[in-house]
Amino acid sequence: MSNYAFCTLVYGEKYTELSKTLIEQITSLGETIFVYTNNPSVFEPKDGLIIIPYTKQYFSFHEKLTVVRECLKTFDTAVFLDSDVVLQDIEDLSFLSTITPGLHIFATFGNITNTFLADDISICEDQTKRNTKYGKEGADLLGRLGYEIEKFYHTDKPKAPLEHFLEGKWVIKKDEGREEKFFEIWENIAPFCEDFDFRHNYINNIGAGEGSVMSIACYNSKITFSGVSPLLGIFNKHFISNFKEKTEGTKPWNIAG
Repeated sequence: MSNYAFCTLVYGEKYTELSKTLIEQITSLGETIFVYTNNPSVFEPKDGLIIIPYTKQYFSFHEKLTVVRECLKTFDTAVFLDSDVVLQDIEDLSFLSTITPGLHIFATFGNITNTFLADDISICEDQTKRNTKYGKEGADLLGRLGYEIEKFYHTDKPKAPLEHFLEGKWVIKKDEGREEKFFEIWENIAPFCEDFDFRHNYINNIGAGEGSVMSIACYNSKITFSGVSPLLGIFNKHFISNFKEKTEGTKPWNIAG
């Protein structure tokens, strides 16, 4: 059996349908995929498919940590892919057996000053919009929890705000227990984010912008972080986010995920 497996979060009719392509691709290559979904009865049983019923009363992007944690109970490495990701021109996934321990992120979006810590927050009337901002409340929470929000990027320059991770595809490999600290910190912050989104009426996008929380958890857990590695080229070339929307022309090909 491989020492890695795939995971995805599937919620709602649209993403249930989109996920079927990814599931078929992964299982047809003989690999395992964990699917955390509120529509478990929709999926036909097949080898390599592990269904986890979604039990929370509302959808939250932070539930990505739940399916990844479940995967790591059995496998050393969890590869998280959004349910709309499609594999392209790749038939051998065995390179995942040799990746280094820690968290592998393939794109960033500015830094948390412009996302988690930003204070230009408004009540959301258009519930299709995504929220990533928690302002002073967010900063106060991180202060109370004692989490650092800056790091050294270069030894000869002062600290700067943590980057914001793009969270549509990432890999985590067991790292001497530091992965559990990473999950613990993420889990400490997520309830605040969800409550904040409810209060500001972002009810269709609870937890959006979870990449900022992942970044905070990554740095403060001291898990090994890899942002630039041979995996970067492989994932950007062969694991295509928003594939259907890109091919239909509703999203540009240079959009990250």
